[in-house]
Amino acid sequence: MSKKIRNKKLRVNIISGFGIKGLSIALSFIFIPLVLNYLTSYKYGIWLTINSVVAWFSYFDIGLSGGLRIKLQEFLALKDFKKAKEYVSTTYIALLMIAFVLIFVVLGILMVFDFDYSSFFKTSSDMRNELSYVMYITVSCFFVRFVLQPISTILMADQNNSIASLIFLTENIFNLIGIYFLMRFSENSLIWASLIFALSPILNLSIYSIIFFSSKYKNIRPSFSDYRPDLIKSLLGISLDVFIISISLILLIQTNNIMITKLFTPEKVTEYNLSYKLFSTFGTAFTLVVAPLWSAFAEAYALKDTIWIKMALNKILKYYIFIACGMLILVPFGSQIVLIWTKLKIENQGLFLTCAIYFIVQNFMMIFSFLFNAMGIIKLQRNMAIYGALVNIPLILLFVNVFDWGLSSILIANTCAIIPAIFIYPIVAKKRLLAI
Repeated sequence: MSKKIRNKKLRVNIISGFGIKGLSIALSFIFIPLVLNYLTSYKYGIWLTINSVVAWFSYFDIGLSGGLRIKLQEFLALKDFKKAKEYVSTTYIALLMIAFVLIFVVLGILMVFDFDYSSFFKTSSDMRNELSYVMYITVSCFFVRFVLQPISTILMADQNNSIASLIFLTENIFNLIGIYFLMRFSENSLIWASLIFALSPILNLSIYSIIFFSSKYKNIRPSFSDYRPDLIKSLLGISLDVFIISISLILLIQTNNIMITKLFTPEKVTEYNLSYKLFSTFGTAFTLVVAPLWSAFAEAYALKDTIWIKMALNKILKYYIFIACGMLILVPFGSQIVLIWTKLKIENQGLFLTCAIYFIVQNFMMIFSFLFNAMGIIKLQRNMAIYGALVNIPLILLFVNVFDWGLSSILIANTCAIIPAIFIYPIVAKKRLLAI
């Protein structure tokens, strides 16, 4: 692919991604106050924590999706659809088998041991049965979604990031329709909310899978006859380090809601997530520009086109500074914006500042993470992720229990866990580019 075509495809992905993701963010901002009004801040915090726990199971794909993306980039570029179909089929069927085993194991454990969810989530005892049903619904639906998820990976491997973003947009539309019916026909039911919001992504991914595997990706549509068990090793061999990174990220990010619930209250989970959501819009805006660069960097690196890579890095660093300034400007107005948006008042101004600093550090690290993915520099990222995972929870406990920094401790710890990367990554990138 020539530079001109590469730049054109990159621009199309970024511009269309902004339009689609922008609308998706707008819908999510409409959705949150509605669901808060339906569930209350207390139950919304519980629901977020439950989803954080269940989200851990997504990493039981043991790196298959990451390996599929890397392999598909290669075979789609070579138009080797037979091999691509075998890898797609193997990934889907392997995920189906994993989900089949896990759904019985997890649900079996939950039923046999009869966990006291009210104690774990720090709720009143009369919510115990309700929380049990919510867990069963969320876990069961999650594993169905788990099997359907690779359609997003296929789209990104084919450099159709904007269409992958469209999946999130339509999911938000389904969620809005769901909350409309909940508010109309029921009242303050965590069970009904969990059912509607768990079924929404299943319906959404099913529709996209049917559409694309019946048209654009008909020649790589998964089938049992194209399942090749021997390819699993190839998929895992590529992405074992990616899997370790993913597991580390569980301990770094996905534990936040649980730590807040255990150290504070479910209402504080809501407070944290509203602040995080506000600043994550800047993170999303930055990701929309950086994410399409992965495939473009990979192609330029393969062609040893270091001039294009350096040019792209310089442009993205200018955009990074613009986004960082925007976040810092937002900090003093965070409390007022959340109040207007959700009618909930967040007194902790430090929470908004720590959110801004966290995303500023994360965005800078993200630039080089995508470059390193394209260049195959995975072990360094793995080691940094392991370091972050090991220090994160001890730092949270230190900042909460010893320094008494309150809810801000969570993001201060997250930032401390990833901040070494912003010093190490640029040095490594410079050395590797000079070596080409």
